[in-house]
Amino acid sequence: DLLEPARGPRQSGRTIVTTSTGYLLELEPGALDVDRFEAAVRNAERIFRTAPGTPWLPLEPPSREGARRACDELDAALALWRGEPYAELGDALSAQGDRASLEELRVHAQELRAAIGIAIGESADAFGRLEALGAANGHRENPAMLKAVALTNMGRQVDALASLRQWRESLLEEQGLDPSPAVRELESAILQRRLETVELAAPAGSAQDSGGSASARESDVEPEAVAELRVGIVDDHPVFRMGLRGLLASIPGFRVVVDADGPDAARVQIGRA
Repeated sequence: DLLEPARGPRQSGRTIVTTSTGYLLELEPGALDVDRFEAAVRNAERIFRTAPGTPWLPLEPPSREGARRACDELDAALALWRGEPYAELGDALSAQGDRASLEELRVHAQELRAAIGIAIGESADAFGRLEALGAANGHRENPAMLKAVALTNMGRQVDALASLRQWRESLLEEQGLDPSPAVRELESAILQRRLETVELAAPAGSAQDSGGSASARESDVEPEAVAELRVGIVDDHPVFRMGLRGLLASIPGFRVVVDADGPDAARVQIGRA
């Protein structure tokens, strides 16, 4: 009665049917949560299709309305999760493959949601999502790169570089692996202030439409007056120090007074500053 409340007495069932070997549960396509989840992810992939190595950059930028709709669908799909898939089946071999595939698709959906969020000007929200995602998936490159892009869009280039460097060191220490060339290219792009991103414009006449992009980035805002801040760079990686020094030199209000490869050298330079 719960599965087919409209079925009358002695009528043949369409959901639970009798076969030669017993009973069979037949459901319409899309009736299961997993079907709705997979459909939402595939639709978002079609709307925000990216190339390998640049998960934040759509090959063909969608409309802002389409991107916003994809975000809403992904939020609804992710809300369907209530713990581990097929938990009631335990360690049964029949469930392990499907469980692993669904877990991978869930992480992919979270990455995709963050990437689209960055594109519609919600970098701070995307950063929060990526922080939680990265804690459980520290070896994955996409969350690490997306987090750096979100920080850069928020005007926090130094934090973006530090985040990538920390992730790279953790990957080497815990997995014994080096990052892909895409990560190194992203670091160079942030250092040289040539990171390519997209901001999907709000519809004309909307409250967010101000004749330009959907939202202004902090790095694009000219400060009225900035007091000089003397900073020191202490790191044993010369390329990192060089890039960070160049980045700070391009930001009004910063003056590098210490550039050292360790604490002893830094103390000497501080004494001279």
